[in-house]
Amino acid sequence: MRVLGTLIALVLFAQLAIATPDSATWRRQALVGENAEYFFRYVTVSEYPASYYSHRRTLRLEKVRKADFKVVEQFQLRDVVYSENPMTGVRSEKSQALPSFDLSAYLARNTVHLPFSEDMRPTVSIDSSGVWDVFEDGRVELAGRSDLFRQIPNLGEEPRVVGIEVTDFTPPTGQKAYFYLRIWSNSSASDDNWSEDLLLVNQLVFQ
Repeated sequence: MRVLGTLIALVLFAQLAIATPDSATWRRQALVGENAEYFFRYVTVSEYPASYYSHRRTLRLEKVRKADFKVVEQFQLRDVVYSENPMTGVRSEKSQALPSFDLSAYLARNTVHLPFSEDMRPTVSIDSSGVWDVFEDGRVELAGRSDLFRQIPNLGEEPRVVGIEVTDFTPPTGQKAYFYLRIWSNSSASDDNWSEDLLLVNQLVFQ
């Protein structure tokens, strides 16, 4: 009987191991806007432990300097744990108490120009050497490999361009204007890591 009990326990453990997903982290950056020196982005991070029944999602606002991509300010806006009771299927959420933050006043104080999406250009591609705008008679480099990894140090596998964001901001004479490419990398499967990051591209080379 003891042996039989041990075998049953091992079978149940094996079934549980097969049914348990791998842990995964999802990260998404979304452009909030820009001014002369900085761009502003939302960063959403979803952390999935090796369980089907809970995950944590955080949202923060980051102010990033265009000159060196340094985050000079950040504000936590949400921190929520979502759970599901495996016996009853009842779902619940628990939010961390965070300091109040007036987003509208902050954006107005920083003179932030809000974004809008451009039509996706099917010729934009990524390879081992960088990001390119491809034409029938050649291609133009939008960002080299070093710049790509400087801006997105945690870039995953199989990166691809999934969107283009711009604003109506016109920089002072002598300063650069930018497009913002949305770069997706890794898988979109529910139990895999994936990310969507912003890549700044000089508007002069993106014609």
